[in-house]
Amino acid sequence: MASLPGFVEMLERTADLHERRPGATPDEIAAAEARLGRPLPESMRSLYAAMNGGDLFQGDARLLELLPGEGDEAFSLVTYSDFLRGAQFPLPPELVAFGSDGTGENFAAWMPSDGAGAPIVVHIGELFEEASFAVVGSDVVSFLTGWCAYYVMSYVEEDADAVLDGLGVPESLRIDPDDIDDERSLDLLRWASPAVAKWVADPYDEPLTPDQVREVAMEVAA
Repeated sequence: MASLPGFVEMLERTADLHERRPGATPDEIAAAEARLGRPLPESMRSLYAAMNGGDLFQGDARLLELLPGEGDEAFSLVTYSDFLRGAQFPLPPELVAFGSDGTGENFAAWMPSDGAGAPIVVHIGELFEEASFAVVGSDVVSFLTGWCAYYVMSYVEEDADAVLDGLGVPESLRIDPDDIDDERSLDLLRWASPAVAKWVADPYDEPLTPDQVREVAMEVAA
């Protein structure tokens, strides 16, 4: 079961692979919620209290800072979704982009202003069509746990098993770095987010529309 303490412990044990910012203050979290016009899901609020953005595993997982920094207006939690919409990504208003991977692929959380539905995480494919999304996590912490477990196996040369033990990754999902592939990444995401495991997929293989993402969010919340 993914947890914030387990995720933070993993980051601390692999600290040389990350650049993390200090946790956000309550005032910064409140300011971000005011700008977004909606509360952050509890998992996201807790994550940002522990780490206000950062580049993990040498940039293979990027968490945006809550509020824009000087000269970096587009790249923050409160501004990045509008930046993507301006670039013609078909992002519905319920999705708030919070980060990306090392290749520029983006991730967003389901955060409708009325709070309806679970805060599932979606991968935003570069398809520029209505069907451009895939479910990849039940919440931000669970998603990042599964996503980063993949990179523990890729990057950590010593004590990788101890780090994976701390995350709770089962032996059946551990594999030699030379044999890691995209399917193993999806398996780890399914493990970390069992509530959405049956929907987890690649957006280029099984893309969903915003209405289909909404249906998943509502079903998970039911």
